[in-house]
Amino acid sequence: MWQDLTYAIRRLRRASWVSTGIILLIAVGISANTLIFSFADAFLWRNLPIREPQSLVQFFEIYPNIRPQTFFDYGFYQRVADESALLTDVIGQCEFTVPVETNSGPERIYAQGVTDNFFSGLGLRTASGRGIRGNDDHVAVLSHRGWIRRFARDSAVVGRSIRLGAHSYQIVGVMADGFSGTSIDSSPDLWFPFRNAPDFFDNTSRRTTEPYLEIVARLKPGITVNQAEQEEGALWRRFSAEAAAKLPYPPPAGRRDVTFEMRSIAKGLSSVRDQFHGALLALWVGTLLLLLVVTSNAGGLLLARAATSEKETAVRLALGSSRARVIQQWFLESLILSLAGAFLSLPFTYSALRLFLWWLPAVPAAGEYRQLSVTLQPDLTSFAVVTVICGAVALFGSFAPAWHCTRLSINEALKGTGHSDHYRFQSGLCAFQIALSAALLVASALMVRTLLKLYAVDSGFDRGHVVTFSIDPQMRHSDDQQNWSLQQRLVEETRSLPGVRGVGISGRAVMRGIGVVTALTVPGASDDTRFNTSMNVVSAGYFDAMGMRILSGKDFQGNENPQQQPTPIIVNEAFVRRFFGPQDAIGRQVGAAIDNKRPYEIIGVTSDAHYRSMREVPPPTFYRPLFPFDLASGFVLNIRTSGDPESLIQPVRTVLRSIDPGIPIYEITTMENEIDRSLWQERLTTILATWFGSYALLLCAIGLYGILAYFVMQQRRDFGIRLALGANGYDVLRVILNRLIPVVMIGLATGAGLYLAGCRYLQGILYGVTVFDGPSITIALILIVSISLAAGVIPWLRAIRINPSLTLKE
Repeated sequence: MWQDLTYAIRRLRRASWVSTGIILLIAVGISANTLIFSFADAFLWRNLPIREPQSLVQFFEIYPNIRPQTFFDYGFYQRVADESALLTDVIGQCEFTVPVETNSGPERIYAQGVTDNFFSGLGLRTASGRGIRGNDDHVAVLSHRGWIRRFARDSAVVGRSIRLGAHSYQIVGVMADGFSGTSIDSSPDLWFPFRNAPDFFDNTSRRTTEPYLEIVARLKPGITVNQAEQEEGALWRRFSAEAAAKLPYPPPAGRRDVTFEMRSIAKGLSSVRDQFHGALLALWVGTLLLLLVVTSNAGGLLLARAATSEKETAVRLALGSSRARVIQQWFLESLILSLAGAFLSLPFTYSALRLFLWWLPAVPAAGEYRQLSVTLQPDLTSFAVVTVICGAVALFGSFAPAWHCTRLSINEALKGTGHSDHYRFQSGLCAFQIALSAALLVASALMVRTLLKLYAVDSGFDRGHVVTFSIDPQMRHSDDQQNWSLQQRLVEETRSLPGVRGVGISGRAVMRGIGVVTALTVPGASDDTRFNTSMNVVSAGYFDAMGMRILSGKDFQGNENPQQQPTPIIVNEAFVRRFFGPQDAIGRQVGAAIDNKRPYEIIGVTSDAHYRSMREVPPPTFYRPLFPFDLASGFVLNIRTSGDPESLIQPVRTVLRSIDPGIPIYEITTMENEIDRSLWQERLTTILATWFGSYALLLCAIGLYGILAYFVMQQRRDFGIRLALGANGYDVLRVILNRLIPVVMIGLATGAGLYLAGCRYLQGILYGVTVFDGPSITIALILIVSISLAAGVIPWLRAIRINPSLTLKE
């Protein structure tokens, strides 16, 4: 074994260019696999780092036509904690965006209010200090990311105080790295006792005296999710009936469509996983296919080396070496190359990981964009996978030359008259590469087309000239009247800036993936005639600021009264089509399904505009006038310019600072950037698909070049005789094409089968195109054929330059 090992190293050093190429191919393939495996593992397969994650469940309310809701009344949480016989460690949590005082002024951070049993119930371990205990008041536990981001890894942070809003909180612990909450998309900066939630809760806007919370619990041993769901569902229905009986108005008819559900959250909640589960699997499968392309190329290059050393192998066999010994020699060479590629993949992986983490976009959460908190650091599992991959590469890479050696004719090889046909196996490998490349190229072309289609969708507003400023008045600890005066001055003074065409205030920003949905009814219709509609609160001038047109009726005047009955509203075209069809909507009334005593009167109809994303059809939407109490939880200043919107950012900043130097602006963005951010999934998928497709196409070209170069080398005598008898370059090209075209055709046919098998996963992430989009398939075919022809140019030039006289002498 030692002799074979040292000899294998010498052989690889002699063929350094082939060895280097194989090592680089394997390193890049393993690096890509490790990185994507870490990403897929974090979202799809990794359990939460808590005690007994398989027993953890969460409560959901399932509404028709909207996403499942996770927030429940605090009274229901207490009922479950006191009466449930099948659950233990019933935990409540609620997320908040809280103001924190810093040296540079107030900032917003993401925090969670949790019940006293949160840390003990989940079995969490702190890196320093302790978790929240019973009867703790105004204390905080920092997350690991919050500790790094806010305190720069200060080891003496435990015991210090941090000011959140109007109150001081003592830091009692720092969470260990790895746990970022039961949601794996984004991590809170800190946790505080739920009893302190009223410090940050806006009672006016929520119209309740208690915060709502998410309910997480553990199943008792031997209890299934379905059993617990039946018990807690009965509790939920009784509690809902009791709550409905206390309402001063009858509950909406649509409430009976809501159902209760419990789900296992062993792997944590993730909106990214829910939306892109198929895409993540496709990405993982794509990297595996890419590694197969890499290993098949490595096998092809080793096969070409085996062809050049046929005489050497024949001599060894003639002198008594066993075929098993020769196979062992090739396996050791392949293993050395695989291990070298694996070691080289380590720096590749960590370098790519840093770039990937920097590249990962923010995702929408609770109306704003937050950086993904998922941990992508390769762990022991990732490296175990790499080890398995190395063994597979070694076996696959040694299979082709070993198979060739077992079929070698010793006599013919020693005389130099052997005519091996192992190019057939190499052709099969190359056809496989073409198949994978074709499938990946069609997928990447479809994703590019999808992204272009989404960018070309009419957003309904002036996307190229609008800039938005998100402001949170609660950081100033101001009342409703102060907030109202603030927004009035902002509108007046920014409207006077040069280049400003319109200014308006809205309660919510658009293109954030979420929005307010409420149910409306038409007076006089049955209780079943209700419609879920989107809603936003806006000031006078908002539609002009967004570049939306008032098609009929009038805009708000800015003097609307919250007590005014009926409340004036403006609706979009989709709203009119859904509620009134071809009838005129101006002057018509609709009612809120949850409060039939509060009617709305339509005073205007505006053009349709996208609300949550570019993918959705503009939903039926109504706009209510902005009132003082709407400003407590934050608002958005929308400004439309006549030129570049970014040029207005600094002047508006100056105006804001002149009004109040401590005014809390937490986000500034143009509408073009907002749309671009909203398409982060499509952009990321498109870039990855294009990169994989291009890399696979490059590998395909290398494989085709290898097979044709080997074919020319094997047929030197044949080509020499043909040229001696008067053949020209076109005759030689025809012979080469006769070898190339069948390989390409078989590869394309196989690729079509692979593509059809994966169509159902791809269809869910496309927009505006089908899986059988003609231009995308045509582009992929043109690229495959062009690269295939280009790969044959150099072997063809070598063939026509063969010296006929030297060939005849041989």
